[in-house]
Amino acid sequence: MNNEPLLRITELDKFYYVKKSLFGKTHEIRAVQALNLCIYQGETLGLIGESGSGKTTLSHLILGLIPPDNGQITFNQIDVLHLRRDVQIVFQYTYGALDPLKTVYELVSEPLKLHQIQFEGSLEDEVTRLLGLVGLSSGLMYRKTVAISGGQKQRVGIARAIASRPKFLILDEPVSALDISVQGQIVNLLIKLKKELGLTYLFITHDLKIARHLSDRLAVMHQGVLIEVGTTSEILTNPQMSYTKKLLGNLYNE
Repeated sequence: MNNEPLLRITELDKFYYVKKSLFGKTHEIRAVQALNLCIYQGETLGLIGESGSGKTTLSHLILGLIPPDNGQITFNQIDVLHLRRDVQIVFQYTYGALDPLKTVYELVSEPLKLHQIQFEGSLEDEVTRLLGLVGLSSGLMYRKTVAISGGQKQRVGIARAIASRPKFLILDEPVSALDISVQGQIVNLLIKLKKELGLTYLFITHDLKIARHLSDRLAVMHQGVLIEVGTTSEILTNPQMSYTKKLLGNLYNE
């Protein structure tokens, strides 16, 4: 693991303001609060916490989809907003991320065209190569995603994410919407791609069983605050915070 962080987050804040009622007072929701975090090249950092803890908001901040209220996010010491090609995401729900009326070929070729990626051979050859990397046959290329299985859709989503040759992938609950029988296949695929392509992962999940299998380190979020960070072994065997102990209790009681 490189000693220099690939991604550095410094004093990051994101607040939302909502009215409790039409004439009520504005209520402040602190989605992310004074968050500091480093992610190192070649590692998988598992970000865990219950729903509403701020995990997805943090991923949107890293992707530049929403602006922070305070703080900074840098990737290789460059502001992350200038690095859309290098930072990509694999979503939880493919039906929201993949147009069901587009073919697999259209979906996987889009980022190649958008980022003007250079490759050998034809565009069809490159799409075939990417599909092969995620374990899909080129025979699916001209099928619409509405006609393929959930596991195949997620593989298409992964192919799209790696098409632009990113260095960093955000995996936002990438297997939670899949059947148990398919989850292990996708996790093993992600481990394989990390090794083959030299990727770094931020793995967002509420499932500690999968986080334990996939992550080098774990970071625990609670109500927008990063409360504990350590190696997977440290967090699982010697958690310091009561909230982390509660999460682990839920794991071992299942």
